[in-house]
Amino acid sequence: MARARGEYRPYTFLVATVLIAWVFWFPAAATGQGWLTFPNVILTTAGFLTPLAVACVMVGLGYWDGDVREFLNNCFNPAGIQPRWFLVMGGVLVVLAAGPLVITAAVFGRPVGELASFSPPSAFVIIGFFAGVVEEPGWRGYAQRAFLERHSTVAGSLIIGVFWALWHLPLFLIAGTYQSTMGLYSTGVVFFMASLLAGSIVYGWLYKSVGGFAVIAVLYHGLGNILREFLSLSETGAQIQAGVQIEAIEFGVEALIALVVLGLFWSRMT
Repeated sequence: MARARGEYRPYTFLVATVLIAWVFWFPAAATGQGWLTFPNVILTTAGFLTPLAVACVMVGLGYWDGDVREFLNNCFNPAGIQPRWFLVMGGVLVVLAAGPLVITAAVFGRPVGELASFSPPSAFVIIGFFAGVVEEPGWRGYAQRAFLERHSTVAGSLIIGVFWALWHLPLFLIAGTYQSTMGLYSTGVVFFMASLLAGSIVYGWLYKSVGGFAVIAVLYHGLGNILREFLSLSETGAQIQAGVQIEAIEFGVEALIALVVLGLFWSRMT
């Protein structure tokens, strides 16, 4: 007897995505080489593609309420989103990206222009947007939708956040990644992982608010990474704030946004 479409398997997706990514990333870390060197660039790229690839496979096998074409349309076609939500997303992104910089400038009494790096390497900008394109169809497009069948938005978002954090773990061991600059055993890792949990709540809120269009998460992730690159602390700025965990400030801003979302939209989220 054929199985009807719409039978979601969120935990299957999450576990498979994490384990398959680890299969590529831990060997890349074991080489000790940078992630953009050959053959590490193949291994790291394959790992980054796992959320999108696993989601497409799950949808293709019938574990969603449509086919792959409809799934990808949901993830990449913004036509179904009301324009006001793009403005809301833009406002949140400005706070998310500029907040840590403004707070750091206020704490140290330095001009923002002296602390910020407004000219990131173009490769980082491209890679930052690419991350949103390949990650969010899986995390939000598949998993968030699947969890809405059995959990509240908050619960589903936190579950996804845990696996999202685990997915990133090998990146702390691969030379040249943003995560590797923190060091695996630093307090920065704790704040980074906590930021993913808080951020997952915001992603879940955006997804639910626009009516289940994952493209809002794709844009939020990709554009957020770009803004953070342009508004990140420069090396001079990092020296000025020596001894202060920038990751802690970033987590504070992320957590504040999540708390505001929960406070204003608690009934919708639960």
